[in-house]
Amino acid sequence: MIHDEKLFDGSAGSTSVIDGKTRVAVILAYPAKHVRTPHFFNARCRERGINMVLVPWEVPPEGLAATMAAFRPVSNLAGMIVTVPHKIMAAAACDELVGDARHLQVANAIRREPTGRLVGATLDGDGFVAGLRKRDISVDGKRVLMVGAGGAASSIGLALLGAGAAMLTIANRDKAKGARLAESLAAACPQAIVQPLPVSQASKHAGSAGHASRQRPRSTWQNGAQ
Repeated sequence: MIHDEKLFDGSAGSTSVIDGKTRVAVILAYPAKHVRTPHFFNARCRERGINMVLVPWEVPPEGLAATMAAFRPVSNLAGMIVTVPHKIMAAAACDELVGDARHLQVANAIRREPTGRLVGATLDGDGFVAGLRKRDISVDGKRVLMVGAGGAASSIGLALLGAGAAMLTIANRDKAKGARLAESLAAACPQAIVQPLPVSQASKHAGSAGHASRQRPRSTWQNGAQ
């Protein structure tokens, strides 16, 4: 697994001024006007004395493959953060997927190696579960309702099962997509029950779930009724 603090290799130094030694990371999104990650990422780089900057790139889906290919020879590119709607397509453009990304075929963080190879990982699930633990919320042995079946949801669903959730119910507007994700996660975690659910029944089902999670471009966490 690639951990977030080691994903991008930036050299030490001040980021107050961008110079010839500055390492660059990009966040690939479409649209990109709403992204807030650069604000927090760049502030952390300044705090740690890392000479790196993260900038948003607004890339439509039809231009993603060409954009990622163009990044390969850019020697001062540290890597890419990937968000909606690119996580599945970005994974397909990588040379290697590690950890959960290999099973899920999604990537939200990509490291560019010195040779130009692109190595993708998914950090959504680990980050989500870490956030729950920080709030003293455990899903061990619980029933969890997850609304959504996209790239972030697939990573979060796998992490919830890895954290001990006994049952994961996936509600999604596209029933077939929800069913495919349920089948994939069930194969990866046979010790748990994973089932799809029509999104129209999500509100009714939430009352019997230990926890509920809504996975959309601006995800929210809601502590359940139990």
